[in-house]
Amino acid sequence: GAERMRIAADGKVGIGTTAPARLLHVNGANDVARFQGAGSNYIDIDGAGTQLSCTTNLSFRAAVSGSAMMTIKTDGKVGIGTAAPGAKLDVAGVSRIQSTGPTLRLYDTDHDTHSLQMDLSGGNFRFYKYTGSTDASHSEIFRVTTAGVVRFNNVYSFPSVDGTAGYHLQTDGSGNVTWAAAG
Repeated sequence: GAERMRIAADGKVGIGTTAPARLLHVNGANDVARFQGAGSNYIDIDGAGTQLSCTTNLSFRAAVSGSAMMTIKTDGKVGIGTAAPGAKLDVAGVSRIQSTGPTLRLYDTDHDTHSLQMDLSGGNFRFYKYTGSTDASHSEIFRVTTAGVVRFNNVYSFPSVDGTAGYHLQTDGSGNVTWAAAG
């Protein structure tokens, strides 16, 4: 019969290969590995290397503490920093989006025509509302500048300094908001 397993001189074990590249090297077309404990729970790895499946929640744990770093539940919820995610993505602790202009876009179920985007550009924190399927179909609805000025709908800018007691905000009808004496 054909050779099914090889233990190389360097101690590497090959199943389905005569040239193992790792301590355990399994080569096959279908599900190639199953890791099962004493019960009925197991983890399967497919032959294409694209699927890891299991019978219960899948947790990635820290080797030293044993605490869950990331958990994928059988209902599809993913928890980072929590073993009990309560939403599709549940992040416990401080999260970070880092890029040259970090952006977070929240989509409605139609994915394109209704969304909200938050970004940080040039030190300005901005919110945009999308009403179409292209980047050109958005309008700025809120901004906080590096100077602390708050701006709404790209029209109204609130003063960056506090007003005097008894004063109120007023607009001149052109988008300028200033402090004015009450009365």
